[in-house]
Amino acid sequence: ATTFDEASGAVVSCEPERPNLAVVPLRREGLTVRSASAQSDPLLGWYCQKDRQPPYLPATTVLHQRGGEGLQPFLTLLLPLKPGAANPVASVRETAAGAEVLLSDGRRWQIEAGADPAGVIGFREILAEGSLGRQVSGG
Repeated sequence: ATTFDEASGAVVSCEPERPNLAVVPLRREGLTVRSASAQSDPLLGWYCQKDRQPPYLPATTVLHQRGGEGLQPFLTLLLPLKPGAANPVASVRETAAGAEVLLSDGRRWQIEAGADPAGVIGFREILAEGSLGRQVSGG
């Protein structure tokens, strides 16, 4: 089972007593977000099990769609959640360099990513009191 958070655009799995995942789009302009489970036409939202019964189980597929001319970059946060934990993403704001994610505990995550998929990506955490937390970059 999943939920859709309108404020952040996140699709969040919600399996009790199991780890879950929030799929959060960071570039939302012109983006359509939907999910599918156990769909037959087109075939989406199935987990296939070899040599097991039943051979197919419903599973959520998250779809991010955007159209237009030229390069259409996507930037998506995959956020693992501990069992029973709520999605901590309060809001997402696009920036010139990428996106800023505000968390419910007051922290901010700044993600920098250019339009070039092979380019540099950076992450910086600003703690609730304003000091610098974790940071990393690569590419």
